[in-house]
Amino acid sequence: MITVYKTSYELHGKTYVRCFSFSAEVSDQIDRWQAVWDKIVFDEQVKTGSFRGRFQLDDFMLQLLRAKKEQGIIRPYYGASGGNPCLYKLQIKPSTCLIRVTHSVEENTEVEAAVTILQAAASVVAQNHQRGLMIGEQEYCKLQQWRFWRPRDEFTGRYVYQFAPASIGLEIQVTDTRSQETIDITDWNW
Repeated sequence: MITVYKTSYELHGKTYVRCFSFSAEVSDQIDRWQAVWDKIVFDEQVKTGSFRGRFQLDDFMLQLLRAKKEQGIIRPYYGASGGNPCLYKLQIKPSTCLIRVTHSVEENTEVEAAVTILQAAASVVAQNHQRGLMIGEQEYCKLQQWRFWRPRDEFTGRYVYQFAPASIGLEIQVTDTRSQETIDITDWNW
């Protein structure tokens, strides 16, 4: 299940107004799939110093990954931006949410889960949010100014929400499926 909270939720000094919260079952399914690919990438990096010519390791990083392997830790290197190697695309359709996850090695998986959209108090979000993706107030304001944005279609199949976690933050883009136009609403807040 995916729960979409419409709220004003304060976390680490930032106000979030939309929160796509994944159930434990959905999170576990994505984690298991990602772990398989992380192991494939990690094993090849330890063996060859790269993954299919990508994510090149210098001698220091290669030794570090080999030491991690000896400790039983699987943590591949995905470049300087590091973070999560997956890109998440969410499209809400009546009663379900389609989640497409693309790993940086260009492998895909899809999860379709029931969706619930709630107008919730911040305390409810804080209490129930385990894992998910959030749109902040600044990003949402930028979205509302976009000429292709129609609030009444926010939770229909019209929009695809794309999230790319990185070590420096969360890149967010929204695509209007009717016009095929995309807006980057990322607020790096540096």
